[in-house]
Amino acid sequence: MLLVAIILLPNIVLASGDTQSSCVNRLKGEYLRFSKSLDFNKDTEDTFTEFCLIYDSSMPLSEMDTIFRNGRSIYTETFVSRITRIKDMIQLNIIDLSNESLTDSAFKNIQEWKHIANNMYYENFEKDALNYGEDMGELYYDIEDFMKNEVKIMKQYYLEVDNLYKEAKRNYDAGVYKSIVPEVSETITVPISTPSPVVIFNDVNSNNTFFNAIKFVKDSGFVSGYQDGTFKSDNTINRAELLKILLEAKYDVIEAEGGCFKDVPANEWYSKYVCLGKKENIIGGYKDGTFKPTATVNVAEALKIVLETFYDSIPDANGEWYEKYKQYAEYNGLYLGDFWKSVNDPLTRGQMAELVYRIKK
Repeated sequence: MLLVAIILLPNIVLASGDTQSSCVNRLKGEYLRFSKSLDFNKDTEDTFTEFCLIYDSSMPLSEMDTIFRNGRSIYTETFVSRITRIKDMIQLNIIDLSNESLTDSAFKNIQEWKHIANNMYYENFEKDALNYGEDMGELYYDIEDFMKNEVKIMKQYYLEVDNLYKEAKRNYDAGVYKSIVPEVSETITVPISTPSPVVIFNDVNSNNTFFNAIKFVKDSGFVSGYQDGTFKSDNTINRAELLKILLEAKYDVIEAEGGCFKDVPANEWYSKYVCLGKKENIIGGYKDGTFKPTATVNVAEALKIVLETFYDSIPDANGEWYEKYKQYAEYNGLYLGDFWKSVNDPLTRGQMAELVYRIKK
């Protein structure tokens, strides 16, 4: 619940003579204004109390920095992750619509999930969030950009939820999901009309977790799939493949001299991508002068390459070399926590598509 640290930053400065009680009440008022869809419970109030006590004790800047970082991660989990789960639940209920005995209850569930999404992405959500981001940006260096990115992702997923709902309502109102049984004494089985999933690759249709992302990278020309018409979204991806897709997404023209690493021959298809990546300081290779183009990419390596490709500067962080990339990805809604248990997990092609989608969409 350290969400307050990022949403309510302009309001946490204790005025002269301010009391812990008035601090909590002020935070509570701002929280309820911004987070219309969330309940204000005892845990939330306890968090406000602790935060006001911590702030009143003049904590060191390094500890405040930790709170801000944790707060951003919780914001992403509270808002962005919630609306993606709403989208998933609507998709599951759309499948149930084709079962005649479940049609009405499934559509009712869809309506309820849409109502929750409307409460989250309320009429002035974007304006309020951006206003807070602008105010907070004056106090903490990267919060304004963080909020802009979160609002962009929220809007993207809300529009997807809205489109799913509209399509389901159209079909429900038209009776597409219900069988028509003639008024005769004998029992007649009538086939139920079920909408066919949209197919973009032989192995990827609209039921795929990363469908929208894969469709985006395909339609944008960043990927074309394999010769057999598949995409293989669960397959791992190697360093050369990842770099190719990222640079295709960033640059209109790919030009670079080959032979920039001793294991990257100038005549290989990936040479121009690897050498452009080196030229732009996106990659540096290994100490032995190699790049290892066919090596599988793990999450830590992928985040470094992705963020160095699309962002000009990544703030330093304490800990392992990858910590600053992990934290920056979390701040910007790019850390796929639902799919990654560790930064050592291998990156899949579907996850790669999702990262590009969130950055470019």
